Amino acid sequence: MKLEPTPYFTAEDFTHAVEAKTLTCPGGVSTQRRTRNRVDTGWKYAFPHDPCATCPLQARCLKHLAKANGRIVVVNDYAAEYAVARQKATTPGYRQVRREHGAIERKLAEVVRQHEGRRARYRGRARNRIQYLLIGLVVNIKRMVRLLLGPPQPKESCAMV
Repeated sequence: MKLEPTPYFTAEDFTHAVEAKTLTCPGGVSTQRRTRNRVDTGWKYAFPHDPCATCPLQARCLKHLAKANGRIVVVNDYAAEYAVARQKATTPGYRQVRREHGAIERKLAEVVRQHEGRRARYRGRARNRIQYLLIGLVVNIKRMVRLLLGPPQPKESCAMV
């Protein structure tokens, strides 16, 4: 998934001082007013209204300025991990894994839908392990037979004369 570039400043354009608990905007204004965001995954910094109202970069920062406060920026706790994941998603190895992923998911769906893979028939881990090993064996044998026989041939229809 490729993100569309935005004409506005993003959270990465702001300077976050973790030790000082401040966030500085590209215009040079800093704020310490912060709270945890609603889902508790980052800090929500609120800038004061007056500096935002007179800032020359306001057009690149906000679509429209609110009456009560200025720009609000959420600094996500997991931003570094997200950046690493985005970088990994651009590698050729990741593309290869994603190509194979669909086939694996189809096999897991077959286990669940056609071989009662959601339900354990027996009590105890050992017996359940045997059940799932046998289901896996059956699914793999079915796949091998299909690969050896090739795609099904269309049946010839009889034409009435």
